[in-house]
Amino acid sequence: MCDSRKTNGCWYRSKVIQGGNLCRKCYNKELTKLQNKTCGACNATETTASWYNSHVKVGVSLCHRCYYRERATISTKSCVACGSDKTSGSWLKSKSVEGAHLCVNCYYKELVALSGKECCSCESKTTSSIWYNSKEEKGKHLCAKCYSRGRKRHLREVKEQKEKEKTSAAAKKTNRRT
Repeated sequence: MCDSRKTNGCWYRSKVIQGGNLCRKCYNKELTKLQNKTCGACNATETTASWYNSHVKVGVSLCHRCYYRERATISTKSCVACGSDKTSGSWLKSKSVEGAHLCVNCYYKELVALSGKECCSCESKTTSSIWYNSKEEKGKHLCAKCYSRGRKRHLREVKEQKEKEKTSAAAKKTNRRT
């Protein structure tokens, strides 16, 4: 299926293509298609990984995405930081509070806080998303706000430079004609 010449494990015999060998990923895809299952939550006929049995409805199959959504909704965990009992993905273990769980948003906020980095432009110790490496100062970092501001300034300068080049090229053409 993928025309791969290498595999991480062993080769698998295809159940559809006679004499065909498949890598593990393609073999698993083939098996999920042959099962002819439908997701009980979203009615999908294909899944990215494998089919799962629902913990809420007996005898119902769920695709990978709906299974993890169901697991998140029936979970009794709550976020230590914001107190929410819902998360956009799965619950993540806190790195600062032992045995505590965090929602995805609070987990990434905690990682930023624990990084110990500081913005070389505004000297902030927090950022809204991730830290960016500074292009002007090696080994220094920029918060998302300063990175965005610098990127916009750079794009504006490039645009102005191109406009200057166009006007100078047009001026040269008019000078040649006269």
